Amino acid sequence: MTKSVDRYATVVVAVTAILLGLLSAPARGAAPTDDEYFDATVVVENSTFYPLVRDGFEDESVMVVGNSGYIDARATITDHLGRPVRTLQLTDYLTEDRDAVLRAAWDGRTEAGSLVEAGSYTVAFSADYTTVIDGEVVQPTVHAVREVRVATDRMPRRFERSVVGAKTSARSSGPGCRTQKLLGHLLLACRQGTRASASWKVRLPAGATRVRWGIDAERGHRGRGNVKATGKRLRHALVVTVVVTGSRRALVESIAVSYTRRTKI
Repeated sequence: MTKSVDRYATVVVAVTAILLGLLSAPARGAAPTDDEYFDATVVVENSTFYPLVRDGFEDESVMVVGNSGYIDARATITDHLGRPVRTLQLTDYLTEDRDAVLRAAWDGRTEAGSLVEAGSYTVAFSADYTTVIDGEVVQPTVHAVREVRVATDRMPRRFERSVVGAKTSARSSGPGCRTQKLLGHLLLACRQGTRASASWKVRLPAGATRVRWGIDAERGHRGRGNVKATGKRLRHALVVTVVVTGSRRALVESIAVSYTRRTKI
């Protein structure tokens, strides 16, 4: 009888241990349960950003927690003296890859809506998660810290470059057509010909945006045909090409290119 009771008690203890283990085990997709794991999920995009420049370029710092299993995820922003600036609530967000994350964006403003000064700011992340410890449901809090910088040392400026017509990077002509340099200009002429073309390659700096181009040229009318100009953006250059066909001519005086680039102020 004693042996039966002992076996029964052993079975009860084993089953109880299994049940408690199941209860305390994190659910599939549940949040990690300590600061180290939480810290690994925190990503700050544009940790240096430019809200004071007000040009619509890198005006926000985006904060992401890569696991949506956390509860009440928040980011508390303080200045270099530890004074509170803003508290953001991270909310559910679906990425382009259909991943569920928590996300918030800071636009460089205080709780009152005014822009902060340039400088470094501390972002203290915290979040809760639900788990079972010793059969009791609890909600511990995890933490992570990041630094962001509000910068004003760069702003967009407009630049212009020009190339005289005679300085081509390539030119060619077929039967009935010709290309000829004339006093710094370039003449492309066809008389019932096939094709005359010339290209100008203008180098662009890294980060150049809003690239625009134009041609200063005189176009002659001799009959049927076309004068066509196109621009092709390469990684660090712009190639402008002029093509003349039929019975037409074009005297290209210069190629003008303008672009925007962030520079130090």
